[in-house]
Amino acid sequence: MSSKLAAPVRAFTGDAPLFLPGNTSDTVVALQAILHKAAESCDYFLKDYGNDGCCEEGAQYYRHAGLCLYGAMTVLNTVTGGHFASLFQWDKVKNIAAYILNVHVDDKYYFNFTDHGRTPENGMGS
Repeated sequence: MSSKLAAPVRAFTGDAPLFLPGNTSDTVVALQAILHKAAESCDYFLKDYGNDGCCEEGAQYYRHAGLCLYGAMTVLNTVTGGHFASLFQWDKVKNIAAYILNVHVDDKYYFNFTDHGRTPENGMGS
């Protein structure tokens, strides 16, 4: 894998409008830097995922991985008035979202993958 970071999410920040309370000209530069940094964090997260959306740590980490990505993207989309909405349609992002459904067997059971058990009591977390 290349050490150069692809920046697909950061590409959206250049012309993103900011819709935050108290958004004055004095705060625009700081807000744009925060927006850029948040988008960069999404890029760093996405670079470690394949297009299939598989979480290499298994289902146990889904809440700390896929759901956190969704939360970050939702914040980016909200503070820019929907500017990041198309990110949710990317195949990789949709596959990350569907990952937990693909490893769920039934009831509380998940495929035993990597370092978690097959049920919440056996390493899936609460």
